Amino acid sequence: MNKSRKAGDKSKKPTKKQKVYPSRPVRLLRSFSFLLLIVLIGLTILLVHYKNVFNTVGGTTKPSMPISSSSTTAPTTTTSTAPINPNGPFAVGLSVMNFTENRLIYPPHTSTGNPEPRVIVTYIRYPAVGSPGAGDNQGAKPEHIKGGYPLVVFAPGYDLVPNDYAHLLRTWARAGYVVAGVVFPLTNPNTPGGPYENDIVNQPYDISFVIQSLLKINSTPSNLLYNLINPSEIAVAGHSDGAETAMAITYDTCCSDSLIKAAIIMSGQELNLGSGSYYVPSPVPLLAVQGMEDEINPPVFTNQLYQEDPGTKYLLELLNAGHYSPYTTQTQAESVVGQVTTDFLNAYLKQQTAQISEMATAGEVPNVASFTQSS
Repeated sequence: MNKSRKAGDKSKKPTKKQKVYPSRPVRLLRSFSFLLLIVLIGLTILLVHYKNVFNTVGGTTKPSMPISSSSTTAPTTTTSTAPINPNGPFAVGLSVMNFTENRLIYPPHTSTGNPEPRVIVTYIRYPAVGSPGAGDNQGAKPEHIKGGYPLVVFAPGYDLVPNDYAHLLRTWARAGYVVAGVVFPLTNPNTPGGPYENDIVNQPYDISFVIQSLLKINSTPSNLLYNLINPSEIAVAGHSDGAETAMAITYDTCCSDSLIKAAIIMSGQELNLGSGSYYVPSPVPLLAVQGMEDEINPPVFTNQLYQEDPGTKYLLELLNAGHYSPYTTQTQAESVVGQVTTDFLNAYLKQQTAQISEMATAGEVPNVASFTQSS
């Protein structure tokens, strides 16, 4: 007999659900995705590690903390440079130039026995690139500054040349000046036929010619000294006959040069080299230097020019010094001359007025030097 099922009963026993397995390609794709995830996690861990390493030892990543001054990491380089002190000290370069005038020299003071052009050999010392040293560096690269350096043209004494004063001239160049030492063609020790002192009457014109020649090369881009000179700041200095030359070109109406802004007269005097007279209107500042034991140019001559100069003036007296050694030999007196003359140039060419009091201090040395300034 057939028995009927209770309500809700299934008409037959349900069959067990069959498990469906993915195909082989699908299984491979899932395995690859899992492996890729593992690799990415590993790479992330490595990147975090190396980032910390870079932050520790100075890699290219910006440090998370400042590096101390004792770090071995190379400092960051910049394109800016420290400003140059116009007072130095500088290395000293040297250039030797010949400037040929239109005037002639005649026998017996020519090498050929015939008239020859008047050639002015000029030793030019200037601030150069490099560390300051004791000597000159011929042809060294100039150390340029904005506006250029003041120019000092130096006239040596009779039978002398600029290199006899090399230490003093180098002192000025090291302090930030272009210094042109002139070899006068007929009063230097190598003059054919011997030095001829009467040619001093031509020397003020030689100085003016050298100044003009230097300003010309200062405007010549191909020249080593291009743009090195400040043409509005020019002084002359001289010793003995060279001092008399410097006096004439600065203060004598016969041959004064208006480009000159200051003068250093060392063991000199007022000579009448032409039809003019001393002093020009509004004379420029004067520093007179005199050895009190000088028998070649006695102190009376320097005292005269100092007293007669109506302008701004200073007098440095070297108490136990003669005619040559305070300018040509490295003595205590020469050291005082170097410091006082540099202070004077700084005051009146570089407009560093504080150097006036420095000049007075440097010029007062017991048993060596005494300094006087106009009221």
